Amino acid sequence: MALSGEKGRAAVKRAVREWYQRRAGKRIRERLPRFAAELGVKAAGIEIRDQKGRWGSCSRTGVLRFNWRIAAASPDLLDYLIVHELSHLLHPDHSPRFWQCVGRLIPDCDRMRALLRDHGPVAAQFG
Repeated sequence: MALSGEKGRAAVKRAVREWYQRRAGKRIRERLPRFAAELGVKAAGIEIRDQKGRWGSCSRTGVLRFNWRIAAASPDLLDYLIVHELSHLLHPDHSPRFWQCVGRLIPDCDRMRALLRDHGPVAAQFG
């Protein structure tokens, strides 16, 4: 059954988003264990979400949430985001100690942070 018009566009948009969500989850799950081991932390879980204003977050219970749009990011940027969220398991704020923790594993974290800030998640939305 072929879909056309608005229903077809919505189906394509949904399929593309689901593909990116799976890709983001796969890429994050491949890279996260190395950084978790280096930091000596363990996430309570990983979720891939449609976060309009964030690239990632860490819940109080230790669940790491990532924006599906990160699936298209370079490995460096993905690593930065993973380390950023894992570091919140040790420092649940953005204190100098938090940034030292991130900078220990991602020496150019200031550049990565600027890239993510300048290219916010909403800019990557499918329209």
